[in-house]
Amino acid sequence: MRKKEFIIPNKTLFIYLIVHVLFFILLSCAVIQVPSGGPVDTTPPELVAVTPPSGTIQFSGGEIHLRFSEYMDESTVEQGFRVFPRLNEQLDISFKGDELFLELPHDLAPNQTYVITAGRGLKDEHGVPLAEPVHMAYSTGSEIARGQISGQVFNENDIAVHLWRFNDEDIDSLFFTKPDYVTDVTDDGYYQFKYLSPGRYQILSIGNEGAGLPLDTKRMRYGLYWKNHLELGENDSLTEINMIVRKEPQPFRLVKGEWNSSRWGRLFFNRGLPTEKLEGKIILVTEEGVSVPVDFFHDPLDSKNLILTVLDSLEGKTIEIHLEYLSLKERVILDTSFIKITMPETPDSSFLELVSPGSRVIVQPELGNKPPVSLIFSKPVQQGMVFQSIEFIKGDSDSVEFVTNYISPLKINVATVNDWEPNQIYFLQLISNKDAGKMTFEDSLTNIHIQTENFIGYGNLYGTVEFGEKSRLVVELKSLENSENKWTSVVNSESGFELVMIPEGHYFLMIFEDRDQDHNYTYGKAVPYSPSESFLMMPDTLEIRANWDIDLDKISFLRTF
Repeated sequence: MRKKEFIIPNKTLFIYLIVHVLFFILLSCAVIQVPSGGPVDTTPPELVAVTPPSGTIQFSGGEIHLRFSEYMDESTVEQGFRVFPRLNEQLDISFKGDELFLELPHDLAPNQTYVITAGRGLKDEHGVPLAEPVHMAYSTGSEIARGQISGQVFNENDIAVHLWRFNDEDIDSLFFTKPDYVTDVTDDGYYQFKYLSPGRYQILSIGNEGAGLPLDTKRMRYGLYWKNHLELGENDSLTEINMIVRKEPQPFRLVKGEWNSSRWGRLFFNRGLPTEKLEGKIILVTEEGVSVPVDFFHDPLDSKNLILTVLDSLEGKTIEIHLEYLSLKERVILDTSFIKITMPETPDSSFLELVSPGSRVIVQPELGNKPPVSLIFSKPVQQGMVFQSIEFIKGDSDSVEFVTNYISPLKINVATVNDWEPNQIYFLQLISNKDAGKMTFEDSLTNIHIQTENFIGYGNLYGTVEFGEKSRLVVELKSLENSENKWTSVVNSESGFELVMIPEGHYFLMIFEDRDQDHNYTYGKAVPYSPSESFLMMPDTLEIRANWDIDLDKISFLRTF
């Protein structure tokens, strides 16, 4: 049998195809690919080599070669480096995998230490940033400046620190210029400036939204130190230059208003109003020019709002609301605001609704304290008009003695006369007053199921503080779970303090010099400039346990001064 021959139509073409197939096979073997699956890489990259090394003197500019432990993300390189003092031109950076090449100009100032900072904005190819900023120093003279300033920033994440070296400039005007030095803050809140020349400095902690930029108090978080400035001597190291960051509260501003029916409406403000009772004067002006006095009170569901009520029904298409002033303890917090709003086209024909609570409530009982159940309504009600009766029942049938407290036209509190019993079921039954028409609930009976938990346990905290001849100190204990919950104690003449009946849980402890004697920590202001109050933040959280007394070791506040 004759074998079939395989005929190659074009020998040159065949060889060409074979070569290209082999080429692509070899290329695919050589390609470095990220392996699929496995744990996510969270190890921060490290700088493993610098040429010429940090600390070089008689530096005249030129190339600095950096090598990292991992391939770096090219998109983060340009914003990842800063040079101080600032250069007259942009830093030239070349990128090659795990290597970076920085080109410094040759016209550097004489006898000057330049600090190159690789910030935490620099990330590896997996998006992991440096664990902390890396500082490299090069001097055009015969020595490297050795001054250092370091500390910790509290209260916020994503923070940088600005530093200015100055002579006679106004301190507050410095904040609104670009800083001489910038460094990032670590995840634990620590920062450090290195290789600083002797002189007078001003410092400011700032949110990353403003890192390297002039301060804008309206949109940037910031924190101040408690001294007007820092004096740094030759080779000095200033430590514990600590600050607390926050967003400066903006002035109260009326944003808008609405009128919900013929007799009530709502004003909206840019931020939460003080919870204390406010004094003020608000007037409505109708289309006919008639001035109508207004009663107002806090919105129980939103601290940014005020509820307005009038005695008689209003008519017309529009009304003007004139807020002449709002004050708290004789201090005006808002004055002379005006807004024009549209009246609803149709009258309110809806039934009253219970906005809060829902059908089920959980109460944590406290010995000697009887937390109420707050009934919050969809529209203002008159006292005694909503319910025909209220029944409070424990378990299946036991009647519970209770009292009601009319807080405002939108809120009524119902509280037990005796302590809540732990791990018990209660029922609050609201029987509607049908004679009230639409000013009561549509359903004749509303049931609220209440489940109590175990009693809250309480503990006590005692301690002493060693401090110099300063104004009074205040100890503040703040809940780790809810920062709004805090307790304070003034350090007495015998250096002692006590915080009693503290609910069990975990807490931060801070001591501060209460210069203005208001029991609250004062953060200071950039304009007009006023420094913060000095403070000491304890490094570890405290656990308060039920029925335990904790006696702390003596706390030294001397080093803060």
